[in-house]
Amino acid sequence: TWLNDRPGIIWRAESFFGGNPIYLDTLGRFYNYTSLPDPKTDILNQEAWLRWPASRWTGGNGAADTIRVPLHVRDPNAAPWKLPTQGIVIKPFQAQNLSIIDRAGRMVWGDTKTSMFLVTATGRDTLRIYQISDTAPRFGASARDSVIRAIADRNPRIHDEFLATAKGSDLPDRLPAWREITEDRLGNIWITRYGSNAGVARFDVLDPSGRWLGSVAAPPHFGRAFAIGRDYIADLIEADDGRPALRIFRITKGAH
Repeated sequence: TWLNDRPGIIWRAESFFGGNPIYLDTLGRFYNYTSLPDPKTDILNQEAWLRWPASRWTGGNGAADTIRVPLHVRDPNAAPWKLPTQGIVIKPFQAQNLSIIDRAGRMVWGDTKTSMFLVTATGRDTLRIYQISDTAPRFGASARDSVIRAIADRNPRIHDEFLATAKGSDLPDRLPAWREITEDRLGNIWITRYGSNAGVARFDVLDPSGRWLGSVAAPPHFGRAFAIGRDYIADLIEADDGRPALRIFRITKGAH
């Protein structure tokens, strides 16, 4: 859980590698991610952000409205690994749709197979489209084998069954074009990019209008972009004792 006193992410409750944050915009409205039912089948199959009015902070009334996440048809992801007695394990590095809420209360949405990002206020309109060059690094055999070993080592309970079932060749030979979207205090959008070893290599930075500002090299063994300020970036990693840890790095501008 992380609290903040400014627009942006104000609360995050999650497992170490997953979960959705709650966002706050400059008008005091807050947003949480949810699944909505199909009106015909009542099945929860439509993802959306719920936007709550600022009055709800103080116990007042006011209904939430929704920003629907665009439906995007893509090639189906690979089937999970099925272990003989320990259930299934989802294969990593599959394409997915990801979105955030910016400080103006707009959704920034993208598909990790491409480097095009949509900015929308309702999920039905298009306010802006960001487009940057696609970079989907090759995912070499040795890097894929290392991922398999790392998954097994992090999960002692399934270690032996997993190594007997999963193979590096089960993973895609190219990584997704990007990993996550983050907004900094100035409203710039940071796109996390992979390197060939499946770690974080750099960030491509766009200003609020979508103009490309440049790339920032990621610190070694970077985890997840947890918060980005004017001159720092914080990442979330797993410490030696297995617990989440937050590291803060200074951003040096104009360096060569």
